[in-house]
Amino acid sequence: MKNLKRAVALARSLGEMNNSPKLSAEAFVGAALAAAGTSEARLDLVEESLDQPDYADAAALIRKLAEVISGSNSPSVPNPARMVQFLGAYGNEAANPQLAQVGANGRDAFAIAARRAARHYPDRFGVIEDWSAFQQTLAEMRTQYDAALAAIGFASADLIIDGAWLLPGERERGLCRVSFRCTGGMVTLGDGWQQRLVDWHLARPEKAAA
Repeated sequence: MKNLKRAVALARSLGEMNNSPKLSAEAFVGAALAAAGTSEARLDLVEESLDQPDYADAAALIRKLAEVISGSNSPSVPNPARMVQFLGAYGNEAANPQLAQVGANGRDAFAIAARRAARHYPDRFGVIEDWSAFQQTLAEMRTQYDAALAAIGFASADLIIDGAWLLPGERERGLCRVSFRCTGGMVTLGDGWQQRLVDWHLARPEKAAA
């Protein structure tokens, strides 16, 4: 069938790319430092200053952020607008004054947390080194997939036309069931047939698309 093999291959590649994508530990820390506009040396001083009982709330915030960063819901460093929402969701009112006392802020806390997560849970990060480049590649591949999906074609030899599975009364009205031969009659012609055909092949990798 025309373009089916290419559409299935692109769909499989998209699925792999979308399977919990995440920056590498090194790239995540680098992006967090850039977002905070700071350096490793400065964060060392901030972290050392916060290692006191008087800064328990700030320390708790950093621990929480490290836990979130090491999870699957933090694939990359949030942009400035999302960073505000992110810190608002996980921060607390007492942490900000404590951070300010050592000349730090929420973005610094995020960067410190990123370093800790990378140090203690390196296996929870991915392999992506440039998030923007990854997103661009993903968008381009989606465009290619959409085009390949729309271009899937078939000939009469690719179809099975029969009345074996018709509902009562349909045969009398001259109706017939049209399905795709490569699926053994499992996928029928109708709305969304291209996507259903691709999905059928994705679920059965042993069945090579023609």
